[in-house]
Amino acid sequence: MFVGLQRVGDWLLRLGREEDSFLRSALVRTLVDDTWLALSTIALTQIGWAMVIATTGNFLFLLFMPIDLALWVGRRRLRHRIVLPRSAEIETAGATLALLNVGWSVLVATQVILLLQAGNLRALVLGMMLSVGERSYTSTLYAGFPRLTRACAAISTLAQMIGLWLAFNPQLVPMVPMAVALSLAFLLLGRRAHATLLEAVKARQIAHRQSRLDPLTGLGNRLAKLERLEAICEAAGAGERFGSLLYIDLDGFKLVNDRFGHAVGDRVLVEVGRRLSACLRKHDIACRTGGDEFAVLVTAMDEFSLRHLASTIVSSVQEPIAITEQTSVNVGASVGIATTSPETTSPACLMETADAALYDAKRSGKGRFVIAS
Repeated sequence: MFVGLQRVGDWLLRLGREEDSFLRSALVRTLVDDTWLALSTIALTQIGWAMVIATTGNFLFLLFMPIDLALWVGRRRLRHRIVLPRSAEIETAGATLALLNVGWSVLVATQVILLLQAGNLRALVLGMMLSVGERSYTSTLYAGFPRLTRACAAISTLAQMIGLWLAFNPQLVPMVPMAVALSLAFLLLGRRAHATLLEAVKARQIAHRQSRLDPLTGLGNRLAKLERLEAICEAAGAGERFGSLLYIDLDGFKLVNDRFGHAVGDRVLVEVGRRLSACLRKHDIACRTGGDEFAVLVTAMDEFSLRHLASTIVSSVQEPIAITEQTSVNVGASVGIATTSPETTSPACLMETADAALYDAKRSGKGRFVIAS
């Protein structure tokens, strides 16, 4: 049952053709409201239940107050899991939060129905205030996810219709087209907010990616390397999986650069970057960290596969690189490798170990790799 509910929550957060893991994660974080807004919503709904009890005289509705409070507490706890910079559970937490938000909308809808059916002016005004407040909240806070917004809108509109129908008061008939018009207005507001938010998040996504790319080779840069390295060490420290860092230094690149110039040197670096990327699996990354220095970060690779990868990198880089139809140049690669272990789970320690292994590889003759023991 829980898996089924998680799938429903996941469906509510799907973006269709715009689906993208970075985009979705960024939008999930927009579901988190600030502390004062969260406090005002729980205060409003608790006051609403008090008014329902005062209007109906039925104290059984006291049971809804702790349920409302429990939903609020659950949403606040999920907030802490979502706002973490590299939370691995963000999508699961987001789906659960979406379900809790729908549950909250159902509770508010129940309040609206009970208040509207009471028929007196005070209850009517409060019921419409609750409905408008809930629609304003959901159309803005959930703007990143149209399916979630529409689901909450449908619940709110249905509650208004049921409440007005149960009241059986001819004087409330004009409220029906007003409720429909209000629903349409908030749907349009939600669409506009979604478009604006999506544009802002995409712009942030482009800036995020560009700040982590090496402009010459298109590989990751130092910042991308550090972020992935921190993620690898974090996973290793939690006992989830191990990872490896490969430092690669080109042999003979300075001679090529001095003889043929920087333009040819840049072409060599671009080609080396292309060859490194071709050696990797889809989820591994290569970065250019200096002039002729590269780094490769891989996860869940045993020693045999790691040796095979290092050997492939060395032999691939050593292949001639054509600079004209008649001329080609050769560079080599020395590789130093460090793998996470109980003793090396910090980025600094892993980088230091890989650097020492790279020094050993160059000292032992270049064009080879060394795995730190």
